[in-house]
Amino acid sequence: ADCWRLGVVTVLKVIWKWRNDHHAAVTSLATSKYKAILRARLQDSYCTVENTYRAAGRSRAHIRAIHAVIGALNGHWKPTLFQIEGGSAQFVLFFYGGSRGNPGPGGSGAVILKIDSDSNTGKAIWATSMSYAAPTTTNNQAEYRGLLQGLLHDQRTTTLRPLHVVGD
Repeated sequence: ADCWRLGVVTVLKVIWKWRNDHHAAVTSLATSKYKAILRARLQDSYCTVENTYRAAGRSRAHIRAIHAVIGALNGHWKPTLFQIEGGSAQFVLFFYGGSRGNPGPGGSGAVILKIDSDSNTGKAIWATSMSYAAPTTTNNQAEYRGLLQGLLHDQRTTTLRPLHVVGD
């Protein structure tokens, strides 16, 4: 029950934060600041995931994911808002995670929403939450484990297209 509550609170916080950031006026200074933070977090999470999964061997999906992350880290990113086009469903993966103490025990959560483009309504179609008791769990590790769980679910369920990913 505690794990489920953590997941629900996590998802609601992510949605609230995304809505606030989405509607807030962003200056070019704030954009560059958030861009730098995102790049640093991605680089840190890439190293964490690479070290964690190195011993497990690499499947083709892992290699494609590694190349996608490397491309994102080396490319130029310009934040944009997307419009949901009518006529088809869209899917949005929200994820979040954190730890107490950083490092410390933590948790993460993810949810996939199906957005009906015609009515602009959403429905949760999948959710997960995880608890990490290890005292060495960092905020970034917890955060990107939430992302990884969502992407692994998407990989197993190929009908969730197009999938948009939202994190902080």
